[in-house]
Amino acid sequence: MRLVEIGRRLRELRLARGYSQAELASLAGVTRSTLSRLENGTLSDLGATKLLALLELAGGELTVVPRRTGGGSDPLARAVSAANVSSRGRLYPDELVHALLTGVPVPHKRGQVHAALEDLSDDRASALVRQVGDLSGRSAERIESALGRLRRSRIDAR
Repeated sequence: MRLVEIGRRLRELRLARGYSQAELASLAGVTRSTLSRLENGTLSDLGATKLLALLELAGGELTVVPRRTGGGSDPLARAVSAANVSSRGRLYPDELVHALLTGVPVPHKRGQVHAALEDLSDDRASALVRQVGDLSGRSAERIESALGRLRRSRIDAR
């Protein structure tokens, strides 16, 4: 499960418990802005202690299970893998999701994000957009718009 999925489920748990973002954030020792970004899928990283506190307060838990096999059909995994072969530094799936939701790469990951998107065929780009939409609950149009901004920023940087 990716951070974007955890954030979406955390929102459901928080609302079911009747907490506002401000209340839950305060109880867990994080800012409301951090919680909002987690729930909206635009937070690229959050420490395990804070994540576990948020989940516990909202009535959830984090479970570790073996990873599913068959990464060949996972567009996000393929794009990240391509970036990590051709770039220095490591790109993580949540960082690419963040970029595809906001149109802005995580700081210091611009090169890796562009490498992940560089050789995407139209079919693979569509599959990636669908997957990120499913993970985040965002519309394909919004993700395609962010993808376009990322691609244009690559051209402008040349």
